Amino acid sequence: MKTSVRTIFNEGDGHAVLMLHGLSSSPLELRYLARFLNDEGFTTCVPVLNGYTAGSKEQAMEHWLDAATREYDALAARYERVSICGLSIGAALSLSLVHRRPQAQALQRSRPIDDLAARAARSQPARGKRALASARDPQRLPDHSRNRR
Repeated sequence: MKTSVRTIFNEGDGHAVLMLHGLSSSPLELRYLARFLNDEGFTTCVPVLNGYTAGSKEQAMEHWLDAATREYDALAARYERVSICGLSIGAALSLSLVHRRPQAQALQRSRPIDDLAARAARSQPARGKRALASARDPQRLPDHSRNRR
């Protein structure tokens, strides 16, 4: 049985989040986070990247980055703000993308097993909502400088 892997796209407001899944995985890996962010008002896009997404013909890393850049540019043409979120190798890919597109509003790198932000959002929903509000408005980012040792 052949399955068809497709981009996940959820229309929201003027702040889009480009979400990059892990290597040899698929957009389904980030479907729950995409749904959660969309419920909070964000537009979410978890694209299929040829040569990177499971089921596509293998290609060099430069092709992955070119494909991610095209996805970012398409979102930037339509939405007021675009943030980038990556999981596992998708996090490394997102860092390379931010190097190409430094105007990205935010960058969230996620570890697949020990994602502290996700655990905090689940255990303390109000804190999770504040973090999302901060991502929407950079002026509201908390000042943690006094907490550093």
